[in-house]
Amino acid sequence: MAAAEKNFSPQLNKLFAESLYEVGWLEKPTGQTRASLPLMTAAERSEKTKAVARSKFEQAQQALRQRDFGTAGKLVNEADQADPNQPTTLNLRGEILMEQKQFDEAEAAFKRAAKLDPKFREAQYNLAQIPFKKKDYAKARERFEALFKQTPGGDKNQAAQLIKFKIYMTLLLEGKESRAQALMEQFQFTGDTPALYYAQAAWEFKHSNPEKAADWTASAKKIYSPALNSVFADTFYDVGWIQSPEIAAAPAPAFDTGSVIASQTEGNPAIEPSPIPDTIVPQTNRQKDRGTNLLLLQPQRRTRGFLGWKPRVPSKD
Repeated sequence: MAAAEKNFSPQLNKLFAESLYEVGWLEKPTGQTRASLPLMTAAERSEKTKAVARSKFEQAQQALRQRDFGTAGKLVNEADQADPNQPTTLNLRGEILMEQKQFDEAEAAFKRAAKLDPKFREAQYNLAQIPFKKKDYAKARERFEALFKQTPGGDKNQAAQLIKFKIYMTLLLEGKESRAQALMEQFQFTGDTPALYYAQAAWEFKHSNPEKAADWTASAKKIYSPALNSVFADTFYDVGWIQSPEIAAAPAPAFDTGSVIASQTEGNPAIEPSPIPDTIVPQTNRQKDRGTNLLLLQPQRRTRGFLGWKPRVPSKD
């Protein structure tokens, strides 16, 4: 035993001595607790904890997609407890709060996520979404413009096109139509995203022409994937021009014309509206060629994400 004590840790010696205490060959020191040996290494315990966090995170995403905000909030809290202060978890918590219109709490979560990971574009995008949803379009534009400058690839980047579309929307909704018109001219007809189609649709909605707006969105749906269309249509849900699929009743009209913002008087868009007819729709959907560039995040209330930004889940590291 003396040799064992010299060569092995006190924990191991106590563990083996327990057998001698039990048969009465040694007297157990007063107050000594029963020795135990961990079955997993520290690294194994850490990996198990992270696996639990990832599972809770994915379950929270699923609950959010189903608009079960109570369950989503509970699961994201459990994910955070298992693996604290992960930017992806904080961003998901913010998205849950944002869907519940708890904008101040959501903004705080997004700010924490962005502070922990300054390159986390999804959190930065969501930070710009907060003032947009609060109808503070000047502040939203400031944030979107800052994010646009940080997005590589320029107009060839799908994420940049989405952000530019959001900037356009802030100008249009503020009544700055000359600037909005100039920005709309930068969007390409049948480009990599339906930005031009939704920009034209927004112009028509803003000027109380929901039928023409419907023509533009219908054209976009003929060319682009449902995922891409949903990304851009999300903005129309926010301003109330159309109802989200989850809340639209079956017999309800496709467009909520009662909530269309009042018409402005600065004139018509520089690009003459001309939604494409069925006969000139490309034979193959453009997204079949470019769809692999679209890496959507897990959606909130609908399919919505960040074009070209890699989806994130809590890290295994």
